[in-house]
Amino acid sequence: ARAQVTGCGLCLEGLKRYYIRMRVCEKHLHAPAVLVNGTISRFCQQCGKWQAVAEFEGSKKSCIATLERHNARHRAK
Repeated sequence: ARAQVTGCGLCLEGLKRYYIRMRVCEKHLHAPAVLVNGTISRFCQQCGKWQAVAEFEGSKKSCIATLERHNARHRAK
């Protein structure tokens, strides 16, 4: 399996199962912005997918939509 990030090409074999399942290397998992399928993206650790950087607040690793759902659940309690 190869990483999804444009230009990475790292073979993921031998890495932790999480990296293989998400098809991302550790370096790009933590990067603030990378090029994926022609879009500047960041990996959302809650959704488990690449999303446009505009969908994130600051340097957070979870997208705004996920954070809003999380906060709504806590307000409802």
